[in-house]
Amino acid sequence: MTRFLMRATVLVSLLFALILCLPPAENAMAEDTPTPVSDFRYTIQNDEIYIQSYLGTAAYVNVPQFIEGKPVVSVSLSYYLNGSIVYNRSVKKVVLPETVRELPARAFTAFLALQEIEGLENIHSVEECFVSQCPINTLRFSDNLEYIGYDAFNGAMVNKLVIPDDVVVYAYEDNEMQGFQGLTAQEIELIRGSSPQTLCMHEGLLYTADLRSLINVPTNKANERIVIPSSTERILRWSFPTIVNGRYEIEIPASVTFVHPDSLKIGMRAVVFVHPQSAGLDYAQNVLAQVGETYIPFEYYIIGQDEYVPYEDRLAELVDSIVDESMSDYAKALALHDWIIANIIYDYDSSSGYYTPEDS
Repeated sequence: MTRFLMRATVLVSLLFALILCLPPAENAMAEDTPTPVSDFRYTIQNDEIYIQSYLGTAAYVNVPQFIEGKPVVSVSLSYYLNGSIVYNRSVKKVVLPETVRELPARAFTAFLALQEIEGLENIHSVEECFVSQCPINTLRFSDNLEYIGYDAFNGAMVNKLVIPDDVVVYAYEDNEMQGFQGLTAQEIELIRGSSPQTLCMHEGLLYTADLRSLINVPTNKANERIVIPSSTERILRWSFPTIVNGRYEIEIPASVTFVHPDSLKIGMRAVVFVHPQSAGLDYAQNVLAQVGETYIPFEYYIIGQDEYVPYEDRLAELVDSIVDESMSDYAKALALHDWIIANIIYDYDSSSGYYTPEDS
């Protein structure tokens, strides 16, 4: 009996080890077969399928190419409950068939685990917030992309964005290139399209083709001196995305006649060097008026008039004025503590709400 139990125990252990070595069932199915049609809600328009939401819980979603014998041309996986969007924490990868040509508004909004979308080379248009709040690694479109809608990239957080340089971008009156508002990309790459250029890259920054308007600054340019060319006249809304670490150093030439009030979000660390004849000077003064003279993260210098002293140097001078080498570590810590208590005021108003205001 004991020998039998030992053999049974060994057999069960071997089976368990074998099961652990097998790939998850959802991964195997995702590579071989489309996601079941029952996992989608869809409509039929002009003999074409428009997917409107995804109801499943798999980590990988393979969108079927045909449903009811009709091609799938539009995909939106976001799911709404009582009028509010439901957060999806399971989907990591979506595979689109070659028939899909559009991603409508909020197609993948709040897919908090979504890292990869395969099949973007066939997409012709993207609309409002289509990947908002998704931690995407790379969005790689081809020259098939023809149109970027209003706020299409708002809330997008990508390591790399690849788009054609001739794509048409939504504009309303004088507010050009609104499709890129709210984009946070570590790197942007343009591929050559077949139509006249609408976009260009200069020193790693995204501009309109004529360099007249600055559209977006990839976050990999943080902590570098950003020199805006003398041909640039406009700095558009949210040109500078939020960065967690580091700061922006921006040089604004005299040619700039317009800086959107929201080009740089209040509260972000930035050093702005402005030509005295540039609209950037009024912008910088207005920002400082909102945050106060003692607000350290934002400061500006007038080119040719002000001497720039790096923040780190001023901080070192401040520390040297509070402590000296003759003090013990305890005395140094106490002196710095006392200085902070005497000179820093906690912003209770900003911390009392659910969200932290941008000017906190």
